[in-house]
Amino acid sequence: MKFLKGFCKYILNSLFFSAVLSFSFQVFADELSEVNSKALEKTMELLQNKSQRDQFIEENPQAGRADNNSKQLFGDGAQLEQAYKLASEIFRKLATENNGDVTKMLEQITNGKQNPEQFYKSLDASQKKLILDLSKGVEERNKKAHP
Repeated sequence: MKFLKGFCKYILNSLFFSAVLSFSFQVFADELSEVNSKALEKTMELLQNKSQRDQFIEENPQAGRADNNSKQLFGDGAQLEQAYKLASEIFRKLATENNGDVTKMLEQITNGKQNPEQFYKSLDASQKKLILDLSKGVEERNKKAHP
């Protein structure tokens, strides 16, 4: 459990999480003129659809840096897709809880970075499971890389 708490704190403070969510906010904010649910749907689809995400990453250097950091942490396979799924689900949670108010969403992320354990507790069971699965995968990758 100690590793899990540390991993959750790392995820919240990592460039991956911040950068992925920041490019999510960018897409979301661009769409705020439409109904928030459509903007949310588009952002979640972008995070979970590899071909759309790759196109967005190609066009946006900040997103490219986030993706590179993600690949360093999770590799370039199933774990990476799981990480983007987690980011998508957390983004949905933030957008829903804050009625699409990007400022409040960013404030909640900032608070989560300061108190990752509290943020983790606010997640639902499936999101916690994704974090647990990701942490196990990262731990296994680290063991293989540094036997």
